This record gives sequence, structure tokens and C-alpha cells, in this order.
Amino acid sequence: MSRIREAYDAIGDTRLAVREGLVRTARVVTAATAIMIAVFLSVMLGADLGVKQLGLGLAVAVFVDATIVRLILLPATMELVGRFNWWLPSWLDRALPRVRLDEPEPTTGPTLEWPAAAERQPAMMLNGRRRGHNPLTPTTPAGGKLRVARLV
Repeated sequence: MSRIREAYDAIGDTRLAVREGLVRTARVVTAATAIMIAVFLSVMLGADLGVKQLGLGLAVAVFVDATIVRLILLPATMELVGRFNWWLPSWLDRALPRVRLDEPEPTTGPTLEWPAAAERQPAMMLNGRRRGHNPLTPTTPAGGKLRVARLV
């Protein structure tokens, strides 16, 4: 889905976006499916009947999901629905943050000033002792700014 969405954002045509998304992901989906089916069917070599049934059931479920759902039904439905695949109610569109991983969007929202490096306290305390850099403390270059697209 994410590859199809990326292609739709770049192209703007649902049919071409679905085709591009399938071309880019079909091999990976097929390979992952084959590996999972092989692993689940290897359980069939055991002695326990319940485990054999579980392995066969999971193998069939993965096969159906990968072939019928992901490679046939989902693309066909997306082409039929067209541009309404990405429609959101306006209240939900306003409430959700806009997250882009591929390219930064210009933001017009508020800017949060980050404290300078000398003002930050990146060390964490463990048993009353200072223990180096805290990986959970956000860091930016000295005097850096953090841009927020939308505050809710």
C-alpha cells in the first residue's frame, strides 16, 4: 500500500500508481510468501497432529492472503475506487499529522526553538550517577529548530 501511495503522490493516476506499486513489491511479497509457506509446511514433518493442522492452516492462509488478496483483489478494488482510495473526512484530515518520509514538505506551522547544546542535559541518571548520553533526548545542532506542520 505504501508503494502505491508513493506512486500516486508522484503520478496522480490511480491505475498507473497501482501498476507501479505492484511492479515494485510483487517479487518481495512472493518471496516472503514462499519462505513463510515453506516454514509452515515444515511443521508437517512433526508427530503432533494439532501442530500439523496449525502449520497447514497457516500455510494456506498465507498463500490466500498473498495471491488472492494482495495481488488480485486489492489492486482491482483500488483501480475501481480510483481517486477515492485516499479520501479522508475533513475533520480526520485536520486531526492527523502530515508525515512524509521521502521528501520534506515546506511547513507554514509554528517553529519550536530548541535549546542550545550548552543548555541541554543529555545525560541520564542511573542509581544516582550520571551515565552518559540519553538516547531518548532529542538532539539538534546548536541553535537548531524543530518544525511542526500542525499542532492539534
